[in-house]
Amino acid sequence: MHLRAPLPLLLLAALGCGTRPDTAGIDRTPVDADTGVVRAAGPLVVAAFPTTQAEIDANADAGEALSDFQYTLPGVAAGLRARGVALAVRYARPVRIAAPGRTLAWQVSADSGGVGYLLLAPGRPPHTLWGVHTDSDLLEAAADWLGS
Repeated sequence: MHLRAPLPLLLLAALGCGTRPDTAGIDRTPVDADTGVVRAAGPLVVAAFPTTQAEIDANADAGEALSDFQYTLPGVAAGLRARGVALAVRYARPVRIAAPGRTLAWQVSADSGGVGYLLLAPGRPPHTLWGVHTDSDLLEAAADWLGS
C-alpha cells in the first residue's frame, strides 16, 4: 500500500500514543538514530523524511505521516538485514550520501509528502520510491529491485 500523506508527530511517537498492534509478524528491532552522512558501502536503502519540528507543528497531516514512517522502520530494518541490505534513516536536508570517491546530496521531492526511499547497490542504477510505504510494500519493492 502506498500512502501519500504528510508527516506524523514526534511527540506522539515519543509518548507511545497511536501505537498499533504488530500485524506484519516482523521482528521490530531498533533502528539506529540519524547520524549524518550515509556511507554507501554495499546494498542500502536510505529512508528519508527531511523535516523540522516547526514543519510538523504547523501541519497535523505531517505529524501523522511521520508517525507512519517511523512505525514501519523497525520491520523494514529487520527484513532488509535478512537480505543483506542496510537501512539508513535521515531527517535532515539535504540527505548526504558518501559513495566511493564522491559525496552526493539527494533532495526528497516535496510532492511526495516529503518522504522518499533511495535504493542503492553496487553495479545497479539507483531506484527511488516516493511517499510513505508500509514495511511489507517497501520490502517487496526492495526484493524486486534486487532481483531476490
